Amino acid sequence: MTLRHPSRRRSVIALILLGVVVGAMALVIARAGDDGRPQPQPTPSASGSETLPPRDPTLLVQLRDDALMAVDNVLTGVHPDGAAAQIFLPSDLVVDLLRGSDSTLAATGIRPVSDAAPAVAAQTGIRVDGTLVLDRLAFAGLVDAIGGITLDVPTPVVARDRFGNVTSVIPLGTRTLDGPEAAVYALTLNRGEPESARQARFSQAWNAVLAKLPGEPEKVRAILGNLGALARSDQATAVQADVLARAARASRAHTMAMADLAVLPGAEGPDPQSWIDPAAAEVQARTLFASELLPPEQPPVRVRLYAGAATIAQVQALRDRLSRAGFSVVWAGRSTVSAASRPAASPSTIAAAGQQFADLGRELAVAMGQPATPVAVDPAASPGAPLTLVYSVPVATPSAASPGQSASASASAGMTSSGR
Repeated sequence: MTLRHPSRRRSVIALILLGVVVGAMALVIARAGDDGRPQPQPTPSASGSETLPPRDPTLLVQLRDDALMAVDNVLTGVHPDGAAAQIFLPSDLVVDLLRGSDSTLAATGIRPVSDAAPAVAAQTGIRVDGTLVLDRLAFAGLVDAIGGITLDVPTPVVARDRFGNVTSVIPLGTRTLDGPEAAVYALTLNRGEPESARQARFSQAWNAVLAKLPGEPEKVRAILGNLGALARSDQATAVQADVLARAARASRAHTMAMADLAVLPGAEGPDPQSWIDPAAAEVQARTLFASELLPPEQPPVRVRLYAGAATIAQVQALRDRLSRAGFSVVWAGRSTVSAASRPAASPSTIAAAGQQFADLGRELAVAMGQPATPVAVDPAASPGAPLTLVYSVPVATPSAASPGQSASASASAGMTSSGR
């Protein structure tokens, strides 16, 4: 006969009691949650762990060349009625003043992905919710995923390496391009061509992609997922897939409106630049993206900044100061208004697009350190932005400074930005 140790019997009894307690608690919880009605089931999201925002999002797509410059850019918006809109932006568009130099949209390709959206939003006044950046191989993969694109090539495209050797040629005529060929077509700038020629080819190729892209978001999401690290983004893949799928459906339904951003030519030089045409671009934004416009009175309030009689260092300091004060600065280059035509007491000028922005204009005057600057309510003088500022720095008069100091100040006032 085998005798059990008393401690073992106590352990067995304790385990049995623990099981009874746990079972009783489970029964109580189950009855408390069951009132005889079917329990609601969780609503599945469109993308599992990712949920779509309540408003219709916008998407900025950038295509980078081998130097990581964003040479092709398009902003897409979709509408509840099934229509969509696109606006193509030139890569040489000046979007900001950074460290004393004009910074173009192309240069955002080498910076963090999130830098491009606020720059484009500030310049256009259109809400930009996210950015998708595609490298050469990513764009090629996207085109191959839909079986290539058929284009009418009006002019041969000749790609060269940095030594001038021909690496690829896309002959003229109607032809179906695979992924690598489509990337060459959209990225290459032929010798002697203006930037607008490459933009036109990208527009043609991108619209051909949309025409063949699936209209189901889950299929587009699978394609984007397969691009891997070659595609960078600051927006959920589910959101991007939804925008692109809806844009594809609009393209096939012929309800896609599009335009090239209205720009003005910049100063001629080794690197030509373009500047947004404020009045014409405002019409485009209101026509194509009426429901995606930035609320003009909500912060950060957009201020279009022109350099008047001020050095580039002074303008850069003001730009940074206004940004810290909560304004969204829209860099617009050099003003064509003569400094001599401005009152000496208030050399800068502020124009408000409406009476509702007058108080904001006075806040701007205080923030820039010239509180006496008058605010003129003149919509024609501030197209595309609630406020327009032409910034000049007061020049010391001979009575307040020595002749040498006055001459130095006058010389400094004559130095302006490298804008238009």
